[in-house]
Amino acid sequence: MSKSNILDGKVVIVTGASSGIGRAIAIRAADHGAKAVIVSDVIEAPREGGEPTASEIRKLGTQSVFVKADVSRRADNNALVAAAEDFGGVDVMVANAGITLKTDGAEVPEDDYRRLMSVNLDGPLFGAQAAARQMKALNKRGSIVLMASMGGISGAGITVAYSTSKGGVVLMAKSLADALGPDGIRVNAVAPGTIDT
Repeated sequence: MSKSNILDGKVVIVTGASSGIGRAIAIRAADHGAKAVIVSDVIEAPREGGEPTASEIRKLGTQSVFVKADVSRRADNNALVAAAEDFGGVDVMVANAGITLKTDGAEVPEDDYRRLMSVNLDGPLFGAQAAARQMKALNKRGSIVLMASMGGISGAGITVAYSTSKGGVVLMAKSLADALGPDGIRVNAVAPGTIDT
C-alpha cells in the first residue's frame, strides 16, 4: 500500500491498538506521516502487545507511547487524551477498542451483556467526549473515528449484544457528527466485516 502525507504532523490516538485492526491502524497512521501515535489498550500484551506496537511505530520515525486504559471508564479516557498534550494535543481519535462474547445470542447473560456494552458503547462515547473537549480547548479541527461493524447494520442471531452495541455506534457517530460539526470536528464510523486477526 502506498504511503501519503495525509496525517502529516497529526497526533493520533488509537484504542484497542495492541493487536488486530487497532494495531494496523496505529502503524498505518505512522506510515501516513503522523507526528505521534498513542497506542492504547486495557492490558499491555494481548497478542502482539502495546509496547511492541509502539516500538514498531518508533522504528518508522514516529513518536509513540503505550498508555494503558480501560475505555469503559470515563477517567481512563480522559487520562488517555491528556497524554496527547505532550505532543501538542490530539488531532485524530480512533475509538477502535471492542469485544465480542462467546455467550452472545438471544439468551446472552446479563453480566456479559453489561460488560460488552460498557466497552463497545460507553468506550467510544467517553473517548469521543474526551477528544472533542481537548480539540475544542486547543481550537483544533479534528477527526473522531468510531469502529462500528457490519453486524451493527445487518445484525445476526448469534451476536445479539454485539450487533446491538455496534448499531448504537453507527447512530452515535451520526449524532456526534451533528453535535460537533459546528466546531470543525468530523465524526465518522467505519463498519468492517469479518477480519482475519
